Amino acid sequence: MAAAPVLVEAALVPPEVVLLALAVEAVLVAVAVVPVGVDGVLTDICGAAYSMGLCVRVAVCAMQAMEDALPDHVLARCARLPRKPDPVTLTGERVILRPFDRAADVEGLHLVSCGQAFTLRGHSVEAYDPDERVWRWMSDGPFGDAAALGDWLAAHAARPDVLSLTVHDRVIGWPVGIATFMASSPHDLKIELGNIWYGPIAQRTGASREATRLMLGHAFGLGYRRVEWKCNALNERSRRAALSYGFTYEGTQDAHMIVKGRNRDTAWYRMLDRDWRMLAP
Repeated sequence: MAAAPVLVEAALVPPEVVLLALAVEAVLVAVAVVPVGVDGVLTDICGAAYSMGLCVRVAVCAMQAMEDALPDHVLARCARLPRKPDPVTLTGERVILRPFDRAADVEGLHLVSCGQAFTLRGHSVEAYDPDERVWRWMSDGPFGDAAALGDWLAAHAARPDVLSLTVHDRVIGWPVGIATFMASSPHDLKIELGNIWYGPIAQRTGASREATRLMLGHAFGLGYRRVEWKCNALNERSRRAALSYGFTYEGTQDAHMIVKGRNRDTAWYRMLDRDWRMLAP
């Protein structure tokens, strides 16, 4: 027979413990780890029924569940997924993502990211500072010509754990940026969305948001449990984007890298498969 749940009297524990217990219970209910029955009665992971409230066994059982061995059907994905993600085309209402094709994409990508004014199928962009608008937080760039941009993109796309995707704006029919699956680790069922940049013509159009959701849906659909997003801790635009897309901030790794001769502290964000289930349409 399951032990009776131990209810926590809020007055007997520190406020932060009460808040933690409430948060744990709320998350478990939301993701259906702790099912809610009639009259608000819950059943915890250990099988004990209790009324909605603070039960110390919920948090304890949750921690025990996280330490348990993963089921075979989850572990099978580790062997099934390739280290280098397979090519894929992802189609949304605004954008379509295709594997980077140097011959087809580089001239168009350079046009939208080099800082020069241009008019493209009725859409005009005035001259701008390419470092400020596009390249400041990237590992290289700005690029003086399309050949140099192509060399950099091709080298990154050739890495053994990377799939680089060119983001095409379906409204104007033109490549407007790059988004990448990288740091693929099938053994751990995790992958990163990174090396992401867009020309000003695509910024504030919703292209990045839709492209990110398409990539998240694809990654979790393949069976990854964790998707990461990392950026320079000074890159406020990327940090705001990560949070708005549903990622959770995990912390900042100080002195993580040296980029363009400067120190880089890296802000880490992640989304788990259970998070995606709550966000997905």
